[in-house]
Amino acid sequence: MAEEIKNEQTEIEEAILAERRSLEYKAKDEDLIKAIDSAIKESIPLKDFIDAIGKSNEKYWKKGTEIDQKTIHPKRAKIIDNRIFMSVETILPMLTSRTPEPMIGGEIDNEINEKIIKALMIAYEVKQKLQQKLQTIIRHWFLYRIGIWKYRWEEGFVTECVIADKIGIDPRGTDEVKGCEFMYEKMEDTIQHLTEKFPKKKKEILAKYGTNRMKSKVGYIEFWGGEGEWVAWKLGELLLDKQKNPNFDYTNEENNLFKKPQFPYLVLNVFNLGKNLYDDTSLIEQSRPLQDAANKRKNQISDLTEENKKLIVASSSVISHEEFQKFIDKYGMLGIWLDSGGDIKSGLQIVGGQVDAATFNDMGHSITEIDNIMGTHSTTRGERQDQETFGGRKLLTAADYGRIDTIIVKIEQLMENWYNAYLHMFKVYSLEDAEFSNGEETVVLSKNKIPRGIMVIVKKGSTLPVDKASRAEMAVKLAQFNFIDPETLFTELGYGKEQERTQKLYEWLALTGKIIQQQPQMPPGGGQPAGGQQETQLARLQQIMTSPKFQALPDEQKQVVINQARQITEAIKGGA
Repeated sequence: MAEEIKNEQTEIEEAILAERRSLEYKAKDEDLIKAIDSAIKESIPLKDFIDAIGKSNEKYWKKGTEIDQKTIHPKRAKIIDNRIFMSVETILPMLTSRTPEPMIGGEIDNEINEKIIKALMIAYEVKQKLQQKLQTIIRHWFLYRIGIWKYRWEEGFVTECVIADKIGIDPRGTDEVKGCEFMYEKMEDTIQHLTEKFPKKKKEILAKYGTNRMKSKVGYIEFWGGEGEWVAWKLGELLLDKQKNPNFDYTNEENNLFKKPQFPYLVLNVFNLGKNLYDDTSLIEQSRPLQDAANKRKNQISDLTEENKKLIVASSSVISHEEFQKFIDKYGMLGIWLDSGGDIKSGLQIVGGQVDAATFNDMGHSITEIDNIMGTHSTTRGERQDQETFGGRKLLTAADYGRIDTIIVKIEQLMENWYNAYLHMFKVYSLEDAEFSNGEETVVLSKNKIPRGIMVIVKKGSTLPVDKASRAEMAVKLAQFNFIDPETLFTELGYGKEQERTQKLYEWLALTGKIIQQQPQMPPGGGQPAGGQQETQLARLQQIMTSPKFQALPDEQKQVVINQARQITEAIKGGA
C-alpha cells in the first residue's frame, strides 16, 4: 500500500501542468511559426479577459456609465456626474509634477556622475518631453490594469506608449525582466512598406497580396522570445524575418549596460498579486459600482424634483390596459393598473414622489467613497467644502498623499528602468558624443565614459507631489525665527519675481526705519569718524556681498567679485 501511494505521488510530481511548445530561435521557420502560434494561443484567454475590462473601464472614464443613454426614456433625467474621470485626471498631474531624480550606483568618477545625472534629467525634461508620456502610461494603467512603454533607437532614443490590447504577454510571466518567456505586439503597415522592411520576403508577400494593393494595410506580429533574447516577425503563416535582440551588442559587451538582452517594453503595474504581469484589479473597477449608485441617486433626485416620478394608479373601469400603457410610456412615469376595477372615484389617482434626506445621504456617501478609493478628496482637488477645519483639510490631504505614495513607488521603479534603458541604448547605438542642453546648461556625454557596471536609481520620494500649503506655512514659521531669507520665503509662498520683491522689501524697510544702519563712532573733537573712509568701504563691500543681486550671480561671476573684494580688503587693511 505504501508503495502504491509513493508511485501516485511521483506521478503527480512528474505531471505536466501545462503543455508548451519550445520557442527556439534556431528552429526551422515552419517549426518556429508553430511555436509562436502556440504561444499566442496560450496568451489569448487572459488577454481577452483583460481587454474586456479595459473597454468597460474606458466607457466609465469617457462617459461615467456603461448604460446607453438612448435606452432611457426621453422624459427621464440623464445626468452623469463622472467622478471617475475627474479623479483620474486630478491625480495625473500630481503624479508627474516633479522630475524623478536619478542617482548613480556603482564605482564612478564624481565628474562623470554629475554629467550623467544632468544628461538624464535634461533627456527627461527636454529631449524626450517625458512628462506627457508618463501621464499617458499612468492613464493606461488606470484603464487597462497595465501601462506599457516601448523604446527603440531611431536616429536617437524613442519612447512610445503602446495600448494594452495591442500587446500579448506570457501568462506565466510575473516580471518583464525575468520569468516572462515571450511578449508580442500586433502591428500594421502597408504592403509596400513591408516589402521594404523585409526585402528577402518581398516575393512571398506580393504572391500573397498581389501588386495592385501596395497601399493597403495589413496586420502582422512582432514576437520577442527567449526572455528578450531574440525577435521574429510573422505575417500569417509566413516568417518575415528573425534576429538576435538588436538592442544588445554581442561583439563588444563593454557597450552594454545590461548584462543580458532585455524586452524593449517597460511595464507599469501596482495592484499585482504576482500571478502575472497584469494587475489583479484597478481603482476604476473598485469605483464603478459607486459611480453607478451616484448616477442613479442623482437622476432620482432630478426626476422627483421635476415631478416626473409620480406613481399613477388607474382602474380598469375607466381606462384599458393598452391605453394606460401608452400614457405611462409617453410621460415616463410609473403606474399601477387595477384589473379588478378598484375603488378609485376619479378613475386615476396620482401619488407624488418627494426627495427625502436618505436619498441625498446615499448619493453623498457614494461620492465620498469614490474619493476615498481614488485619493482625491476636495482638499486635493483644491475645493473647499462647508464646515471644514484647517486640521481636517490637512488630514484629508495626508490621506490622499498616502494613497498616491503607493502608486509613486511603482512609477519610480518604472523610471529607474527607463533611465537604465536610455543609458544602455546610448552605449549600444551612439556613434559620437551627444549634447544635452536645457537652454541654461549644456552637458556633453560620451558613451565611452559611462562605466558598464553602474545602475541608475531614482531617489525615493523625489516624485512625490509637494503640499504647497504646508510648505508655505512652514516657510512663514521659519521666517518668523529668521531661519530663511526673504527671497526663499517669496519662492515658497509662490510669488514670482522673488529677487525684485526682495530688493523692494529692503528699500521699504530702510525708508520706514525698520532697518537701523549702524553709525560709526565720531572721535572726540569732531573730524572724521574712527576708521573713516576705510570702514565705509568695508561696509559697502559687505553690503554688496550680502545683496540679492550678488546672490543671483552665476558661481563663476561670484568668484570673480569675491577675489576682487579680497584684494580691496587687503589693500584697505594694508593702508590702515
